[in-house]
Amino acid sequence: MKSRSWIKTMATSALLSPRTAFRKTNSSPAPLTTVASTSSSIPLSMLATLTRLVEFLDENHLEEEGLYSKSGVGLERKEILRFCKGPGNLPDLSLYSPHSIASAVKEILSEMYAPLVPADISRQLLEAASSGRIDEEAENAVIEKY
Repeated sequence: MKSRSWIKTMATSALLSPRTAFRKTNSSPAPLTTVASTSSSIPLSMLATLTRLVEFLDENHLEEEGLYSKSGVGLERKEILRFCKGPGNLPDLSLYSPHSIASAVKEILSEMYAPLVPADISRQLLEAASSGRIDEEAENAVIEKY
Protein backbone atom coordinates (compact mmCIF):
# COMPACT_ATOMS: atom_id res chain seq x y z
CA MET A 1 0.00 0.00 0.00
CA LYS A 2 1.29 3.47 -0.90
CA SER A 3 2.35 5.82 1.86
CA ARG A 4 -0.02 8.73 2.33
CA SER A 5 2.24 10.66 4.68
CA TRP A 6 2.54 13.49 2.15
CA ILE A 7 -1.10 14.40 2.76
CA LYS A 8 -0.56 14.60 6.50
CA THR A 9 2.64 16.59 6.03
CA MET A 10 0.97 19.03 3.64
CA ALA A 11 -2.03 19.56 5.90
CA THR A 12 0.04 19.91 9.05
CA SER A 13 2.46 22.41 7.55
CA ALA A 14 -0.37 24.53 6.19
CA LEU A 15 -2.06 24.62 9.58
CA LEU A 16 0.98 25.01 11.79
CA SER A 17 2.99 27.49 9.74
CA PRO A 18 3.04 30.78 11.64
CA ARG A 19 3.54 32.68 8.41
CA THR A 20 0.18 31.66 6.93
CA ALA A 21 -1.50 34.00 9.39
CA PHE A 22 0.72 36.99 8.60
CA ARG A 23 0.96 39.31 5.66
CA LYS A 24 4.27 40.81 4.60
CA THR A 25 3.10 44.33 5.49
CA ASN A 26 1.30 43.34 8.68
CA SER A 27 3.10 42.53 11.91
CA SER A 28 0.05 41.31 13.79
CA PRO A 29 -1.83 38.08 13.17
CA ALA A 30 -4.83 38.20 10.90
CA PRO A 31 -7.63 35.68 10.58
CA LEU A 32 -6.92 33.12 7.87
CA THR A 33 -10.01 34.20 5.95
CA THR A 34 -8.66 37.75 5.81
CA VAL A 35 -5.27 36.59 4.60
CA ALA A 36 -6.78 34.35 1.95
CA SER A 37 -9.10 37.06 0.66
CA THR A 38 -6.46 39.82 0.53
CA SER A 39 -3.58 37.81 -0.88
CA SER A 40 -3.18 37.52 -4.61
CA SER A 41 -2.90 34.34 -6.60
CA ILE A 42 0.41 33.30 -8.09
CA PRO A 43 1.02 34.70 -11.61
CA LEU A 44 1.86 32.13 -14.26
CA SER A 45 5.39 33.48 -14.73
CA MET A 46 6.11 33.14 -10.99
CA LEU A 47 4.52 29.69 -10.98
CA ALA A 48 6.86 28.62 -13.78
CA THR A 49 9.84 30.01 -11.85
CA LEU A 50 8.79 28.24 -8.65
CA THR A 51 8.35 25.03 -10.60
CA ARG A 52 11.91 25.30 -11.95
CA LEU A 53 13.30 25.93 -8.47
CA VAL A 54 11.44 23.02 -6.88
CA GLU A 55 12.26 20.67 -9.76
CA PHE A 56 15.95 21.58 -9.46
CA LEU A 57 15.89 20.81 -5.73
CA ASP A 58 13.91 17.63 -6.33
CA GLU A 59 16.29 16.34 -9.01
CA ASN A 60 19.58 17.35 -7.41
CA HIS A 61 19.21 17.81 -3.66
CA LEU A 62 16.30 15.71 -2.43
CA GLU A 63 18.53 13.84 0.02
CA GLU A 64 20.04 17.06 1.43
CA GLU A 65 19.69 17.13 5.20
CA GLY A 66 17.25 19.79 6.41
CA LEU A 67 16.58 21.05 2.90
CA TYR A 68 13.49 23.07 3.81
CA SER A 69 14.26 23.52 7.51
CA LYS A 70 17.79 24.99 7.49
CA SER A 71 18.30 28.60 6.47
CA GLY A 72 20.22 29.40 3.34
CA VAL A 73 22.88 32.04 2.77
CA GLY A 74 21.18 35.44 2.99
CA LEU A 75 22.91 37.05 0.02
CA GLU A 76 22.28 34.03 -2.21
CA ARG A 77 18.61 33.95 -1.19
CA LYS A 78 18.22 37.66 -1.98
CA GLU A 79 19.89 37.21 -5.36
CA ILE A 80 17.61 34.28 -6.22
CA LEU A 81 14.56 36.32 -5.15
CA ARG A 82 15.72 39.22 -7.33
CA PHE A 83 15.92 36.89 -10.35
CA CYS A 84 12.51 35.41 -9.51
CA LYS A 85 10.79 38.79 -9.28
CA GLY A 86 12.46 40.37 -12.28
CA PRO A 87 12.08 39.66 -15.96
CA GLY A 88 14.44 37.20 -17.53
CA ASN A 89 15.77 33.75 -16.85
CA LEU A 90 17.06 32.22 -13.67
CA PRO A 91 20.82 31.85 -13.36
CA ASP A 92 22.62 28.51 -13.14
CA LEU A 93 21.08 27.15 -9.94
CA SER A 94 24.00 24.80 -9.33
CA LEU A 95 26.02 27.85 -8.24
CA TYR A 96 23.78 28.33 -5.19
CA SER A 97 23.40 26.45 -1.95
CA PRO A 98 20.33 24.17 -2.02
CA HIS A 99 19.29 25.67 1.33
CA SER A 100 19.36 29.16 -0.22
CA ILE A 101 17.13 28.01 -3.07
CA ALA A 102 14.73 26.31 -0.65
CA SER A 103 14.68 29.45 1.53
CA ALA A 104 13.78 31.55 -1.51
CA VAL A 105 10.94 29.17 -2.40
CA LYS A 106 9.61 29.30 1.16
CA GLU A 107 9.78 33.08 1.26
CA ILE A 108 7.95 33.47 -2.04
CA LEU A 109 5.18 31.12 -0.97
CA SER A 110 4.81 32.35 2.60
CA GLU A 111 5.07 36.10 2.21
CA MET A 112 3.78 36.95 -1.21
CA TYR A 113 0.69 34.85 -1.86
CA ALA A 114 -2.30 33.21 -0.28
CA PRO A 115 -1.71 29.76 1.23
CA LEU A 116 -1.70 27.03 -1.42
CA VAL A 117 -3.98 24.82 0.66
CA PRO A 118 -6.84 26.65 2.41
CA ALA A 119 -7.03 26.14 6.19
CA ASP A 120 -10.40 24.34 6.11
CA ILE A 121 -9.14 21.82 3.57
CA SER A 122 -5.89 21.40 5.52
CA ARG A 123 -7.86 20.51 8.64
CA GLN A 124 -9.95 17.97 6.73
CA LEU A 125 -6.84 16.40 5.20
CA LEU A 126 -5.10 16.23 8.56
CA GLU A 127 -8.12 14.65 10.25
CA ALA A 128 -8.53 12.10 7.46
CA ALA A 129 -4.83 11.22 7.39
CA SER A 130 -4.64 10.92 11.18
CA SER A 131 -7.63 8.63 11.38
CA GLY A 132 -6.56 6.50 8.41
CA ARG A 133 -9.76 7.32 6.52
CA ILE A 134 -8.02 8.24 3.28
CA ASP A 135 -8.42 5.60 0.63
CA GLU A 136 -6.95 5.57 -2.86
CA GLU A 137 -10.05 7.16 -4.41
CA ALA A 138 -9.90 10.09 -1.97
CA GLU A 139 -6.17 10.49 -2.54
CA ASN A 140 -6.72 10.66 -6.31
CA ALA A 141 -9.44 13.28 -5.82
CA VAL A 142 -7.02 15.45 -3.82
CA ILE A 143 -4.30 15.03 -6.43
CA GLU A 144 -6.68 16.02 -9.25
CA LYS A 145 -7.89 19.10 -7.38
CA TYR A 146 -4.42 20.33 -6.47
